[in-house]
Amino acid sequence: MAFAGLDLTDKDLHLWIMGMIGICIFGCTHVFFQHLSKYEITAISFVYTLTVMVVIVFAIEIQQPITGRGQMEFDDAVIGLWGFLLFFVAFLLIKAIYKRIFNWLN
Repeated sequence: MAFAGLDLTDKDLHLWIMGMIGICIFGCTHVFFQHLSKYEITAISFVYTLTVMVVIVFAIEIQQPITGRGQMEFDDAVIGLWGFLLFFVAFLLIKAIYKRIFNWLN
């Protein structure tokens, strides 16, 4: 296959294109996480977990029609992610209450 005047195979294209996409994403996330690290590690953990949750939720939705165990519905994926956000907000509230009590006692 010719790409930009080069005779590349499908594997070659995957190597170069995904390599370039990956290193660009790494550069952006590295700068972003360095900025977040100035605040609290919870922010980095949240971003990482949210990213993993997006992958898991869509993997589950995509496999449903493939395996015949349901229909792929975007709303299901969105509700699943809202569930994570709801539990994360509860975690933040509990953490804030704990910190206030700890600071009050000391």
